[in-house]
Amino acid sequence: NHVNNICSMWGNFHFKTFDGDFYQFPGTCEYKLVYDCKDPSPWFSVYVKRSESSKISRVSVTIKSFEI
Repeated sequence: NHVNNICSMWGNFHFKTFDGDFYQFPGTCEYKLVYDCKDPSPWFSVYVKRSESSKISRVSVTIKSFEI
């Protein structure tokens, strides 16, 4: 069931991990949401930053050397 293999973040600083745990953490740093850790330089990564008002202020997606 792929529904159990999803990580996400939403709302008022809510996070759900791949293993199904839920957290509420009011941090405003840039967080590594997911990345490929098998190679020394990850094949893909997703970073997310929130503002102090809990809104997502930046999402960075990198695939190989291409950043969105």
